[in-house]
This record gives sequence, C-alpha cells and structure tokens, in this order.
Amino acid sequence: MKKLVTVFVVLLFWMTLIINNGIAQETKPEDYFYYVITDVVKPSMISEYEAGLKKIIRTFKDHKLDIPFMQVSMTEDLLYYQLIPLEDLQGIYKLEETIGKLIDKVGNKKWQEITKDSYPTVVYDKLAVIVEKVNLGYEGGLKPEEIKYIRWADYYIHPGKN
Repeated sequence: MKKLVTVFVVLLFWMTLIINNGIAQETKPEDYFYYVITDVVKPSMISEYEAGLKKIIRTFKDHKLDIPFMQVSMTEDLLYYQLIPLEDLQGIYKLEETIGKLIDKVGNKKWQEITKDSYPTVVYDKLAVIVEKVNLGYEGGLKPEEIKYIRWADYYIHPGKN
C-alpha cells in the first residue's frame, strides 16, 4: 500500500510540473503593435500645430474614442509622432473604422473645422506600423515613469546587400 501511495504522489508531482510548465510556455509575452502617424511640422507653426492637435484630442476625449491611448512625442528636428496601440495588424482596420464612426458622429463639416488648424502647419506626414519585439528588448534599472527620452533609429534592409 505504501508503494502505491508513493507512486501516486510521485505521478501527481510530475503531472503538476508538466502542467505548470505548459501553462508557463503558453503565457509568453507577445509583440506589441503601434500605429504611428509622423508629422513634419513647419518650425514657425509649432504652436498652431499643437493647438490644432489639442482640439483633435479633446474631440477624442469628448466622444470617448475607443482606443487605449494616444501618445504624442516630438523630436529635436520637429517630427511629431502619434502612437496608437493596436491589438494586432488587423487593428489598423478597426482604428480606421473607429475614426470613421467618430467623424460620422461629429459630422464631416464639424470634423473639417476641428482639424483645419493643424493641416497648414504640416509639411508632410507618414503613416506606419511599429512592432515592439518583446523578445528583443532589454529592461534596465529605470522604472517606466523615470524614462525621459527614447532614441529611435531607422534601419533599412536591402535583401542581397551587406
């Protein structure tokens, strides 16, 4: 009887380890996706751009736009980055649909009135998706709220060239 109980306890222990290991493997962190709007702003019109962007953000808040957040950053050469998180790459379509519903709710004429102040301030803009590769990151000793600057670097890969 002792042997049977011992075998049962050992089997139970191994099954628990296997199940916990399987659960741990399934909960690996995933990559994060962000929709990025890059605006190149005319140096003489920074205050007008920011005032126009504040109107747009206020409209998002007033109508409770269905996005987790929108982060705005500026570089020293006056590039403004607006980052909006996406669940996955299909999230681009959901975001476009969400903005479309907002414009329908506000009205096209009113939306043009809200956004008209920021358009003349922009030299050009770019749209892109950034993938934050969680498995390629490094976390140092700083807490997220202590980080004051982020350095981004663009690298272009040309297949077949070194």
